[in-house]
Amino acid sequence: MQTQKVVLFLQNAWSYAYAGGTWPRPSWLNALWACPTGRRLKILEEASPAIYLWVDNTTPIVGEGPNSVVPPDPDHIRGVIDRQSPDVVVMCGKQARKAVFPLWSGPALILPHPTHRVVTDKLYREAGTLLGAGIESVVELVQERGRFVKHVSPIMKKTGKPTLF
Repeated sequence: MQTQKVVLFLQNAWSYAYAGGTWPRPSWLNALWACPTGRRLKILEEASPAIYLWVDNTTPIVGEGPNSVVPPDPDHIRGVIDRQSPDVVVMCGKQARKAVFPLWSGPALILPHPTHRVVTDKLYREAGTLLGAGIESVVELVQERGRFVKHVSPIMKKTGKPTLF
């Protein structure tokens, strides 16, 4: 099985110490893997050892608290995609989807944010399995009460609306 290079975008990091600036990547990654978002992303990663996962945000600017929303930076997003040359891009949460979707024309997986109130580990396990198997279109996993629905649409880029799978 060939390794899939995956770039996963979250909204923005937050830290009282780095608010308004940038957070050095090694330190940010340590904090990420220790927080609820990172623990959920580990489930995705463990579901498929056939992926190489690069996690980033839609902006390098750090928010001041857990509810902060920092506007996305399209140049940052393009730079990450260009430097990483992924096979698949994953967008976690509404802001990541809205910011990244217009800038990426390849295979994509759209997920709810890892810490969204109704998201289950099962959805993130399924996401990891899909990534390991290889995604060739746009796939969206939507969490519903106690279950999730998978949408697949090769024309989603044009319509913006998923087709029920």
